[in-house]
Amino acid sequence: MKQLSKDVSVRILSLFLLLLIASCAIGQRSEIEKEKKKISNITSTQEFYKQVIQTINNSQDLSQKQKSDFLNLYYDVGKRSKRLSVEIKKLKIILFRSLTRENNEFKIDEITRQIKSANNERLDLMFDALEKTKIILGKDAELLYKIEWFGTHHGS
Repeated sequence: MKQLSKDVSVRILSLFLLLLIASCAIGQRSEIEKEKKKISNITSTQEFYKQVIQTINNSQDLSQKQKSDFLNLYYDVGKRSKRLSVEIKKLKIILFRSLTRENNEFKIDEITRQIKSANNERLDLMFDALEKTKIILGKDAELLYKIEWFGTHHGS
């Protein structure tokens, strides 16, 4: 009987912890949605880059070296990401042409494989940049991620 009571207690505690974790996740989503609504629509890549640069340069919590290193990383990742985006767009055009003109499943499969590969490379680039950002910002990483605009656009 004592074992049964202990098992029930463990299950209740586990259920409580799961509910607590779920409520925290829901709270974060709600907070992010509120922050997104405060940001005006970004209609161009230039406007996006301008806001990112302003966010970094206007940070009171980062040293000049951190700002410089972060901006250099941001520029490097931006160039590489743009190259991948162009590659993906070209592949998509070829894919649409192939879908409408040909019935070559092997070619279509190869194009989609290349698109997936380029998208995965872009994701790897972003996650690698996130890790490098954490190193650049060190213990101050949390300060930047608390900046409303940065957190909304880059996640935290």
